[in-house]
Amino acid sequence: MGTAAKARGMAGIIIDGGVRDVGELRALGLTVYASSITPSTAVSRWATVARNIPVECGGVTVKPGDIIVAGEDGVVAVPQEKAAEVLKRAQEIDERETKMVPYIKQHKSLSKVVEIFNRI
Repeated sequence: MGTAAKARGMAGIIIDGGVRDVGELRALGLTVYASSITPSTAVSRWATVARNIPVECGGVTVKPGDIIVAGEDGVVAVPQEKAAEVLKRAQEIDERETKMVPYIKQHKSLSKVVEIFNRI
């Protein structure tokens, strides 16, 4: 499945379930996020039924065109119509948290810095 995905030009895969052959997926250069690793095969456990339709993954409805952001900390789906709003808010949070770091080092206390910045 990973080889087929790579051959079709897929940038990555997000699976609401287990994945196996992790080493082979890495060798393909295919980015995969899954909820677990399993030795079970996918043969006879899945079928392609449609393309470019809304799907539910991890309890979240994801529509074609939504923006997916994934990393070691998890996966987030951003509705396309809220992309600008989410980006602006994320940048505000990042800016505030970046400013907090020197204060945390200085005060050696997260609770003191939360008081200063009114943010946890």
